[in-house]
Amino acid sequence: MVISFLFLRFVGIQNKTHKTISMKAKLYILSLMAGLGFAVAAQAQCTATINSLTVVGATVTAVGSGTGALGFPVLGWDWGDASSPSVGANATHTYATNGTYQICLTYFDALDTANCFTSTCSSMTISAVGVSQLAAFEAKMAISPNPFGNTTNFNLSLNQASKVEMAVYDMTGKQVAMVYEGELNAGLHNIAWTPENLADGVYFIQVKAGDKMITRKIVHTTNN
Repeated sequence: MVISFLFLRFVGIQNKTHKTISMKAKLYILSLMAGLGFAVAAQAQCTATINSLTVVGATVTAVGSGTGALGFPVLGWDWGDASSPSVGANATHTYATNGTYQICLTYFDALDTANCFTSTCSSMTISAVGVSQLAAFEAKMAISPNPFGNTTNFNLSLNQASKVEMAVYDMTGKQVAMVYEGELNAGLHNIAWTPENLADGVYFIQVKAGDKMITRKIVHTTNN
């Protein structure tokens, strides 16, 4: 437990030039602090495996494993930037800048490092810094007036630019008009519709935008 506590306290140390000390160097210094006096070298008795590296925006989720430690197994991640390593088989890290980073997993037996100390590395490219996920697409519509006589207005709000189709259907499902078809930017859009030779009755305006579909009932009457 003393060794694990020293390890957790130590892994955040950086040199005076603010460059990250390698994981092996940190663990070697730790060995001197603990009075173990071991030589840091990859040993055939132990294996370290990076099972997966998953990137979402600027955040990497790492899953690793190790075999061979019989006393006190320790897993640590060096992210390849100016940050402190993480301890544990599963870890996450968010990068501050774009780039390609060398992510290393170190596995050792804290009670027998002379026979069990190894590491493995993999490269990962970050290209969407600060964006974990795109905002969900949203589309909203208000209609005024409704019922309507000569002209009605469809007020469409989009939080992202999107291709938009707006069509009117009768009660049988037959399309009677294409109100709008094209690209719209994010924001509020007022689309006026003045039908020609449209019989009085109940209709449906259907809007397709992004992955959304909006259907609203509209009523046309010449009495308005």
